[in-house]
Amino acid sequence: MPIDIDWSDAVLVIPPKKTAISIRVDDDVLDFFKKEGDGYQRRINAVLRSYMQQKAKPKKRA
Repeated sequence: MPIDIDWSDAVLVIPPKKTAISIRVDDDVLDFFKKEGDGYQRRINAVLRSYMQQKAKPKKRA
């Protein structure tokens, strides 16, 4: 049974450009991400982004 979808309000989202680099990581770190399957580079990027965002947050005063 086909589903009718209204695409009239759809917005094209272009993902941000990524830069190819060479990085050295420990074998066990790479194995951990690869064992999760395809997309391991995307997951590594997500972890790095999360770290970056946490470090960029203003420090709370005690």
